Amino acid sequence: MLASILINEVRGILLDASSVAYTAGELLTFLNEALRASSNVKRDFYVKQGTIDLVAGVVQELPSDGLAVIDLIYNNHTGRVCTQCDMELLQEANRFWPADDPQENVENWAANPKNPRRFYVTPPNTGGSGVALMGAYGAVPPEITDPDTDLAVTDDNQPIIVNFMLARAYSKSSKRYDPTKEAFYFGKWGELIGMKSTSQIAIAPRVSESPGK
Repeated sequence: MLASILINEVRGILLDASSVAYTAGELLTFLNEALRASSNVKRDFYVKQGTIDLVAGVVQELPSDGLAVIDLIYNNHTGRVCTQCDMELLQEANRFWPADDPQENVENWAANPKNPRRFYVTPPNTGGSGVALMGAYGAVPPEITDPDTDLAVTDDNQPIIVNFMLARAYSKSSKRYDPTKEAFYFGKWGELIGMKSTSQIAIAPRVSESPGK
C-alpha cells in the first residue's frame, strides 16, 4: 500500500483536498509518527525476520531497530534449532547455567519481560564473526520520505494509521484545531491497537515445559 493512499484518505476526511490547511510534509510527519507510535504499542505491528548477531555471554540484544523478540528459530551459522524456555524453569533446572562453558550453538533462549529488546541464551555463547540466530522480532518501520513509497506494514493496519494521523491533524495549532476530534481519533487509534493486540497472543513465543536441546 502506497503512503499516498493513506494521505489522500486523511485529506478527504479533513476536507483539505487542495492542501490548504495541511502541507504534504506535515502529513508525512504525521504518518511517520503514526508508524513509530503504533509499533511501540503493538510490538507485532511491523515484524522483521532475519539474523540476529550474538555476542559472548548469556545476555543478547536485538539490532538497533528491534523492539521485542517474537521468535528465535535456529542457529544461523550451523542450522541447529533452539528452543524457547521460561526463565524460572531454566533456573530451576540448572542453578549455575550462566557459568556453563561457552558454546557457539544456542540450545535454549529465554525472553526478558522487563526489557523486550533483550533475551538470554544457554549455554553462554562464544560470540564471534558470523555467530547468529535466525528469528523474528518487532521493529520500528522505515521512515517514509516519499508519498509514492510502499508502507512496510500490512494493509490491515490502515485504520490504525489513519486514526492516528487524524488525531495529530486536529491537534495542530491552527484554525482546524479541535480538541474534541483530537481526543476522538486518538481514542479510536487506542481502541484499534487494543483490539488488534489480541493477535499478539497467537504469535507470542511458546514456553516449553522443560528445557529442550
